[in-house]
Amino acid sequence: MQRTPEPDVMDDPVQAQAYAEADFSVPHNAFVAHFAARFPDFSQGRVLDLGCGAADVTVRFAHAFPAVQMVGVDGAAAMLQLARAAVIRAGCAERITLRHLRLPDTSQEMQAFDAILSNSLLHHLHNPLVLWQSIKQAANPGAPVCVMDLMRCN
Repeated sequence: MQRTPEPDVMDDPVQAQAYAEADFSVPHNAFVAHFAARFPDFSQGRVLDLGCGAADVTVRFAHAFPAVQMVGVDGAAAMLQLARAAVIRAGCAERITLRHLRLPDTSQEMQAFDAILSNSLLHHLHNPLVLWQSIKQAANPGAPVCVMDLMRCN
């Protein structure tokens, strides 16, 4: 099966708005529930959401785990503008920080996380190793990692 990545970032404001308005409640709730079931001992710490987009998973995760501090990163400024509004609407601005950056990023702020999330980023990356190398760099030893992405079949 040949891999066909989408564009690296979803920075068109119209496209970002359409994505943010889509109803992903079922898969996004499932993502958070899967994390909770797979890592029942996790309850607090610093959590990194790689490719946070409009922050829907980020906000759902913050609500499910009230003792976490989250950092959501995305390469699309248009998505982060929508994410900031979503975080404020959800009342999570004190616990969720959003950063505009593209992977790989080896800065100090991209290190020492207690859990790593990534939902639907992998299919945007032309080099999938960038995600796995970023996770390795960002995660504390033993940190839970939950990556979910889509698969298209021809």
